[in-house]
Amino acid sequence: MIEQYLLDIIICPKCKGELLENNGGLICKQCGINYHVDDGIPVLLSPATYHDIGEILPAWNSRWLKTAEPVPSGLENEPDIMSAFGHVKKYFDLYPSDNFMEAGCGSGRLLYLMGKLGIKVIGMDLSVEALKLTRRWLEKAGIRNSYFICGDMRYMPIKDSKIGFIYGGGSIEHFEETQLGINELRRVLRQEGLLTLTYPLLSIASLTYRQLYGNIPELPVLKQLYKFVHVNIFRKKFMIFGLEKSFFISTMEKYYKKAGFTNVSSAYFDTYLDIAVFKSEFIKNLLRKTAKNRLFWPMVFTNGVK
Repeated sequence: MIEQYLLDIIICPKCKGELLENNGGLICKQCGINYHVDDGIPVLLSPATYHDIGEILPAWNSRWLKTAEPVPSGLENEPDIMSAFGHVKKYFDLYPSDNFMEAGCGSGRLLYLMGKLGIKVIGMDLSVEALKLTRRWLEKAGIRNSYFICGDMRYMPIKDSKIGFIYGGGSIEHFEETQLGINELRRVLRQEGLLTLTYPLLSIASLTYRQLYGNIPELPVLKQLYKFVHVNIFRKKFMIFGLEKSFFISTMEKYYKKAGFTNVSSAYFDTYLDIAVFKSEFIKNLLRKTAKNRLFWPMVFTNGVK
């Protein structure tokens, strides 16, 4: 059974048509595509999603099936999620809304922290197993104002102007059609709503350390070269998250402005770096300090207002 709130905001990701409940699933009134519902979560992935990145979906689902449920009382000791929460809370106070969406929500730790504030939270992810995990532990934690949609940022299964604030933490870099994704995120935002995205900066860090994750710089020639190496020579060995790109701030801001965003701004995103490749805490701390230098910034964020 799908909550009425979701039924009021979702649409067909392929044609943007109206969705009707149909024998436990959903059917598009306009194009006739059937979408299934997995444990109450509508799986609204466009045929284009399965065509373009369908090969990575089983890997993501498998990963989340093996992931333990977060422990709410322990989140305050997890520096990565607390840095994300601090960032989101700062801008949510400036652009308040009655709802909050995390695009690429994973296990939903940020949804929990935002939901605790009494805000209606919406988690969207490509992996339905991530969403099932999130819903399960949020319910146990007493977060009732939470909703979940399995969807693709490039083909948002949401009606126009329904979301007040959208955060995407390390998600926009995982597909080729960056402009399409940002256009869609703007479409579903309400007027005066804020989009804030974090992503790998094209820096010395992305050209060196992030090669362990198969990072591809979004820059002509370099992009083709790095992609050839990772796909044809390493056979995607390091591309454990599928495609991952890094961007110059100026490139991302152009995408925002082309989509029609105003008040576009960017800065360093102060996140915690695990640096699991090294065992020595001395080396890890040295690299974390180095990451504060502009040449080595690992992550940045860009904001834009509709």
